[in-house]
Amino acid sequence: MQKKNFFITGPRGIGKSTLLQNVLRDLEWQDKVVGFRTLPYYHELTRRGFYLHSLIDIANNDQPISWQFTPETCEPITCTFETLGVNLLEASMQCEKPYIVMDEIGVLEREAYIFQDTIFKVLDSDKLVIGVLKEKSHPFLNHIKGRGDTAVYTLKRENFDQILEEIKRDLMKCLS
Repeated sequence: MQKKNFFITGPRGIGKSTLLQNVLRDLEWQDKVVGFRTLPYYHELTRRGFYLHSLIDIANNDQPISWQFTPETCEPITCTFETLGVNLLEASMQCEKPYIVMDEIGVLEREAYIFQDTIFKVLDSDKLVIGVLKEKSHPFLNHIKGRGDTAVYTLKRENFDQILEEIKRDLMKCLS
C-alpha cells in the first residue's frame, strides 16, 4: 500500500517538531501546509500547559488543550479538541493547500472522540499528512501507527540527519 501519512515519533525533547520543521523548510513547503501545531504556554516563566495553534485562519485560534499543575502531570481540556481541533481539521481538508501538518498527536486527546474520528478522516483523505506522534503506547496512537498507509520514523539522538533525509526521500517518492 502506498504511504501517504508520515509521522515522526521518539522520546520527549528529542527534536521531533524541529525535524518536522526542517523537512518543511528543506522541501520549501512552509506556505503549502495547513493543520496545527501544539505549543507550550507559560506563566511567570513556568510552563503551564499546551495550546492548539491552527495553521489555517480560523476563529478562536490558540486555545489551551491542557493545564499543567506539576512537571509530571498534564490535564487535558477535551472541549478544545472537540471544537477548535475538529474545526481546524475540517477546514484543512477543504483548503486548497496540499499538505496537512499534525504536530503533535498524543494522549491528551484520549477522550476527544470526535477529534479522533476527524483525525482518521484526515488520514483517509487525499491530502498528504506529515506530523508528530507521541511515543507512548495507547490504542488511539497504536491505531495510527498500525495503518497500512502510514509511515512512522523513530527519531533518536544519533539519527536526526538520517531520518531527515529518509522522510524527504519518501515524501518525494509519494508525490512522484
